[in-house]
Amino acid sequence: MIRTLIPRTPVLSFVLAATILVAAGNAQSQPAQTQPGDQSRWSLDFRASMERSSAHPIEIRILADWTSTVAATREGEYDARLQLAHIQFAGDTVKGAPESSIADLRSRLSRPFWATYRCDGGLLSMHFLREETPSDRNLLQMIATELQLVRPASARNSWTAQERDGAGEYSALYVTPAPNRILKRKLKYLYMDGVAGAPADAVRVSVESSDITFSLTPDGMVQSIDGTNRVRMDLAQNQPEKLAAVTEFHASNLRTGKAPELVGSLDLEREFPNVVDSPVVTQRLDAGAMRVDADERLLKGYTTEAILATAFAKDSTTTPADRPGRLDRLTALFRRRPEAAPAAVKTLLQNGPQRSVTNALGAAASPSAVAALDGMAHNPALSEMQRVDAIVAFVQMQHPTAKAMRVPVDLMNDPNATIRSAARLMSGALSRAGRAENAAEADEIDATLVDLFRNASNSSEKAELLGALGNSAGPSVVPVIQESLHDSTAAIRSAAARGLRLAPGPDVDRILATAITSDPDSAVRADATFATRFRHPISASLAGALLSAASTDHARFVRSDAIAAVRENPNASPEILQTLKQIAENDPDAGVRRQAVDALESISATASAHP
Repeated sequence: MIRTLIPRTPVLSFVLAATILVAAGNAQSQPAQTQPGDQSRWSLDFRASMERSSAHPIEIRILADWTSTVAATREGEYDARLQLAHIQFAGDTVKGAPESSIADLRSRLSRPFWATYRCDGGLLSMHFLREETPSDRNLLQMIATELQLVRPASARNSWTAQERDGAGEYSALYVTPAPNRILKRKLKYLYMDGVAGAPADAVRVSVESSDITFSLTPDGMVQSIDGTNRVRMDLAQNQPEKLAAVTEFHASNLRTGKAPELVGSLDLEREFPNVVDSPVVTQRLDAGAMRVDADERLLKGYTTEAILATAFAKDSTTTPADRPGRLDRLTALFRRRPEAAPAAVKTLLQNGPQRSVTNALGAAASPSAVAALDGMAHNPALSEMQRVDAIVAFVQMQHPTAKAMRVPVDLMNDPNATIRSAARLMSGALSRAGRAENAAEADEIDATLVDLFRNASNSSEKAELLGALGNSAGPSVVPVIQESLHDSTAAIRSAAARGLRLAPGPDVDRILATAITSDPDSAVRADATFATRFRHPISASLAGALLSAASTDHARFVRSDAIAAVRENPNASPEILQTLKQIAENDPDAGVRRQAVDALESISATASAHP
């Protein structure tokens, strides 16, 4: 399937878009020279790759003709019809792909699209044919933005410009060392607001290198372009893997002419309407299509029998590095081939428990997989471990259906204590995971759990149910958990503190802060500290409580847990560094002092890596 040739992960789509350096695909950046029907064509060699510290780089290379035709002019701006032609591919994304898939990709990327520019060449908006996929749009937009040239209103030796690409807004420096040459360098991103669905500035991008040279004809047209860019991306402050996006592009062999038949082409397509107008942003990828493509790649060349045989093989030759791919393939199998789930259950009944298989059924969450897990969970003839594995597998479902959410409900009163406990904990987790799409089922589960808690006969059962309520953290169960922090039994207060880890809101922060600093039982204080590690970023009240516990709690393990939590939130309080220094010098326990020193070094290293 052709869509498999362009990586569709949000990370890669954003990485590629973020590497784009200044730019516009149209050489006619001087308004006086821009006339409808003017056409320029270059021979283009374009490469884009994502480098990861944990894997081989992913690269795509396109060799093609790049054509820009002025479709319309208006005061201060103009539309250009852009198109790739005579496309050839190279790189990892096409290596080994069927010729039919490559031909389909070539056909898709050969479709025309349009861009609106300011009269100085700054890219304003994009216009794609409606059938163009988001991943194709991102790639085509990337080429257009990489080739953009923004010129000043009057002749200068140097100037700066604020421009946009698929990642956001950035500043660029231009220098003219000779009349026929312009050098461009991307300086820094000013605002990261281009990723569809992501909060502004959620991803940090730093420019590691950037060099673009525009060679001009005597009358000021772009004769050729040679450029390279490399940027580093930080998707999360605590993510160890380093990502770098690299582009290299060369446009040469300028040919000019007239194409009057393309004048007004954008307006013509809008009449039908065949065009989608978009700002310069990374186009949101369809999650369902991405999953289908990924599953097809994983299953290609594998029969159902072969995949299941590998999953159940006791002497598997799979290495630890291969294991994630094997499990992903197993999940894809249950998601795409309905007959695979009952076949897997049949083998489970014969061979006994195999948690990787039941977890894959849960992760697949397909109707056949849910039915298979339902049957196993309710089958009294199976061993306790097999039934528990089937119930626990439901935690793998990120968006459970209403039917899946109801599967463990009647097992919350099963006569087998282990089955009963697993069903309660997983019901709470399913309530949380499915609340957005299936609020009624989530409310029903929460009401059942609260009722069971109110009628629990002993502290052990209450603590277990607090764990289930904490897995849900729904609006009706949080007050019940909060009340339990005042229970006279320390074990119940500990379970309540853990149960608040996912509950939102500043009131919960203050309650946890009070438990950290004031509960008389050290285990409760430790569990309240544990709960803070699920809350990012932590509030000022929690930061203050953790610093107090790290400095003064009489229990060594509470101080240690508090330091670990503070280390994960280095910007939560201006007092963190000073407090850690004092602990490193004065704590009575050598291990705690060493932990404080390690935390200081870690925070310092993070600050250096993220200036």
